[in-house]
Amino acid sequence: MNPFTWLYALVALLYLVGFLVSPALAMVSLPLLARTWHALSRQARALLLAGIVSAVALPLLRLLPAVGDMHRWWLD
Repeated sequence: MNPFTWLYALVALLYLVGFLVSPALAMVSLPLLARTWHALSRQARALLLAGIVSAVALPLLRLLPAVGDMHRWWLD
């Protein structure tokens, strides 16, 4: 058995779980950011904004045709 099979399976599982969890991350982070905007430091606001943008943008980018080819190759 190929020793990289376990690594491939682990990375693919993390990738798919991230695809499902990232919208939930955005739904939790956005109200948190809106409620505590003034109480948070500038670094914390920037981190939450980056998390929200990436959580929304990455699943949408995965649906593009060019990225679809990469998915077929990766999850083949």
